[in-house]
Amino acid sequence: MTVTWQGRGSEKDFIGIAPKAEGFPAITFYFETTGPEQQALRLPSQPGDYEIVFVATTDPWTVLDRTSITLSDPDLSLKAPSQVAAGQDFAVLWNGIAPNPADYIALARAGDDLPHLVSYAHTESHLTRLTAPEEAGAYELRFFYAEGDRIVTAQPIIVD
Repeated sequence: MTVTWQGRGSEKDFIGIAPKAEGFPAITFYFETTGPEQQALRLPSQPGDYEIVFVATTDPWTVLDRTSITLSDPDLSLKAPSQVAAGQDFAVLWNGIAPNPADYIALARAGDDLPHLVSYAHTESHLTRLTAPEEAGAYELRFFYAEGDRIVTAQPIIVD
């Protein structure tokens, strides 16, 4: 997300995001305040209550400002055939966020725990191609955030 800031800016001061909690924030992603007064801040992939914090690296460090923000999963959708032949290539269309080459769509046996993946493809664009396994059965398409290998959405698919 784009964050606009003003005020004190030095090589060591920074603006970051942290889970909302008592005490000094446990910052995950940040940018230093030496650049433009409007910069991109990477957001965590886990939904929840967070704070955007402006930290001065004085002795001791001081939080100059806090802004609360709640993150939720995007409304991602997967569009793929509900049934494919064993060994067949098939397309998966998806949307809901901008493509991130680090994220991926995977095919796994239905009910298998992580990380049992049969195949996967990175989400460099909104169209991804996978190959169905040779073994017939109930499978699941899973959209993963690369950060934390967390499934954001899934849908069943049958291989026959």
